[in-house]
Amino acid sequence: MRVTKIFLVLAVSVCRMTVFCFNINDGLPKSPLDMSEIVAKILEDNQFFKSQFKIMSDEMEQYKSRINILENELAFTNRDLELTKQNAKDTNNRVKVLERELLLTKEMSKTSAEIPTFDKDDLMSPSDSKRIRTNVKNRSDDGYEKDAMYQEFNMPDNSEISKEVKRILLDSSLLPVVAFSSTMDSHKENLGIGQTVLFEHVITNVGGGFDSNTSTFKAPISGVYHFDVIIMSHSGEDMETEIVKNGNGLVRLYSGNGDTWGVGVQAIVVQMNAGDDVWVRVYNNPGINNGNVRVYGFLWSSFSGFLLQ
Repeated sequence: MRVTKIFLVLAVSVCRMTVFCFNINDGLPKSPLDMSEIVAKILEDNQFFKSQFKIMSDEMEQYKSRINILENELAFTNRDLELTKQNAKDTNNRVKVLERELLLTKEMSKTSAEIPTFDKDDLMSPSDSKRIRTNVKNRSDDGYEKDAMYQEFNMPDNSEISKEVKRILLDSSLLPVVAFSSTMDSHKENLGIGQTVLFEHVITNVGGGFDSNTSTFKAPISGVYHFDVIIMSHSGEDMETEIVKNGNGLVRLYSGNGDTWGVGVQAIVVQMNAGDDVWVRVYNNPGINNGNVRVYGFLWSSFSGFLLQ
């Protein structure tokens, strides 16, 4: 519209100039007043043209600036599109990795089913235990198929879930839980040297290794075990006991505190083979209890242990 208006004004101005020239050429009289009006009008039209061209020039600059902005936005949009495509590809590869890792984890977890149930009369042999350890370790080695899977998709095995699954399988599923804890319901009196101290009140016996009748723990599988014993003496009395493995004393406890009750505490870590026995027995009679060696019961004395690895 602005361009049309400019051309219209320009046409009118040209017509004025044409009429002016025609009048001069025809020798028609022209008053000075008429001439000045025509010149003034032409100058006015010229000023209008300048202002309109200035406006059009400014608008053209705005259009150029807008075009540059749109071109930049288009370039950014294309770049975002490429990144989105790459992210979609990476996500698809990650899904494939997780799916295969899930299958491998399920396969590894099947090993736990190979560990048989057992009790104190049905022990796992050292060869069975070693076979299961070796089987799962081979499935979990760095050279296993899962590493090839990550290499296939050019992705590092930095999955925290993968590391945690491997740790749980190696640390927990390889071995069954073996743990026991027992205490006394009553005092134990008239104990002789070498006599077994009985802990008939069983609190925990996971794996069935502890026999409450004999207060002896029999290792169901080979491994490293932790044992701890607490023995309380009667007031004004003392006594000496020891933790025994297969008849051999390992560590000793002294319980006594002069005029009041005394507590002896001992803990030990022992390498055990399947079938090895551990119990607590009287080590010595100090001779100050009139020959009556006694243990303070009623839940004050205890014998516990568990498999470490």
